[in-house]
Amino acid sequence: MSNRKPLLIIGLLVMFFGPVVLSLSADTIHLKTGQWVEGSYLSGNATSIRFRVNGVAKNYLITEIDQLQFGRNTTTASQRFVTFQNTMLSFRHPENWQATQDGDSWIIAPSGGRVRDRNGDQALAYGVTVDTFQPRDDRYSQQFQSPNGYGQPSLDEETNQLIDELRQSNPNMRFTGGRENIWVDNTRALSTHLSNDSPLGGRETNWLITMQRPDGLVYMVFTAQDRDAQNYQPIFQQMLDSVRFIR
Repeated sequence: MSNRKPLLIIGLLVMFFGPVVLSLSADTIHLKTGQWVEGSYLSGNATSIRFRVNGVAKNYLITEIDQLQFGRNTTTASQRFVTFQNTMLSFRHPENWQATQDGDSWIIAPSGGRVRDRNGDQALAYGVTVDTFQPRDDRYSQQFQSPNGYGQPSLDEETNQLIDELRQSNPNMRFTGGRENIWVDNTRALSTHLSNDSPLGGRETNWLITMQRPDGLVYMVFTAQDRDAQNYQPIFQQMLDSVRFIR
């Protein structure tokens, strides 16, 4: 049985009903400084939260806290996989992960994988984003001597354009490793490892897979906090290996 409780519920109880005494096992308290602390939630009131860290009880002011996340179930993935499919491709994902459409993109994430960032916007902390990017021909086709000619940028060039686009809304996104040629459903693809600020605080790993298709550059971004990336990698790899293109 999960002990996770939505932060919004806890916040409303504390703010509107005064002191709240709970005996729950908590996962992480995320501070506005970007730091996070693991321990056990003990109690809370309108001004502070009492938290046990390494056996020692400490008080944290509500004004210092960005998010309080209960439970450590985001790393739980069902051994049973089900099929996701849109108009471009299909692949398999853990049965207890949910697929939701966000504009033109799709997000497949475990329970608790989508959170609110500091601006109150929904952000992905754990899971995968699937989307299509329309590259530009003019600037990049003239800047680089593409082996495909001036009519279409290469896969590397289109991937660079995509990363530039992603960085506009994620200025702290960085390369963390080399770029590797791989094959996805008999289609050449690029594997690029990136790092970014996590909405939960600290850093996250973004594993970017890009593939040229008739409708544009199809890409997948597998996301997990750095501390959990190794646990998620086998799941992400299994999802990627199951990709099948529809057109």
